[in-house]
Amino acid sequence: MKKRILPILAVLSISLTLLAGCTKKVDSEDAISSYIKAYIYSEETDTLQKAFAEKEMDLAKEDKENFTTSLKEQFKLGADYDKKLDDLYQVYQTNLKKNTKFSTKILHEKSDKATVEVTVSGLKELNLDNLEEEISQKIAANPDLIKEDLSEEDAQKVINQLAFDIYSEKIKANTETKEPIKLSISLKENPDDKNAWVIQNENDIFKELSDAFGV
Repeated sequence: MKKRILPILAVLSISLTLLAGCTKKVDSEDAISSYIKAYIYSEETDTLQKAFAEKEMDLAKEDKENFTTSLKEQFKLGADYDKKLDDLYQVYQTNLKKNTKFSTKILHEKSDKATVEVTVSGLKELNLDNLEEEISQKIAANPDLIKEDLSEEDAQKVINQLAFDIYSEKIKANTETKEPIKLSISLKENPDDKNAWVIQNENDIFKELSDAFGV
């Protein structure tokens, strides 16, 4: 019986090896779509790992941490603002997914390289030009916010909190989109994995995508 099983196992092993060798890259258009969904919208996608040989990551958690940590540092907020920051992140994500969109188009594709055009309709940038004036208006309307006996440190804390409140209002109202922007993204075969892609000049491309989406 063992003599009969061994040849069968050998054939199965060869077949599996051949199938593994025939694995194809993810279509370049699908690869770029998965990249945008993952790194702009923080959506988990199996295609991302296949397309770019990426390790599994909790992108939503990472994005949320970056968002909240950045605002905490910018406005010098304490732990008592954690709930507000969490709520603001949810609003931000909802607006981003609801009010932005993108489309992809293959310009040319070969087995080892491709160029994909991405058209993005992103959110308009927040207008923070009048932030100081808006803070002054809030203080003028509520003079008790900064009393005469308040220390300089505590007064600055009130100002930071007012700035954050104004910033939050702007994020919540940020649903207006700008004119579509076209980007050209070049891919090449991953030298360490011929079944995966790498994005050429990825840091520059990611910045262009972020700017286009308004994030």
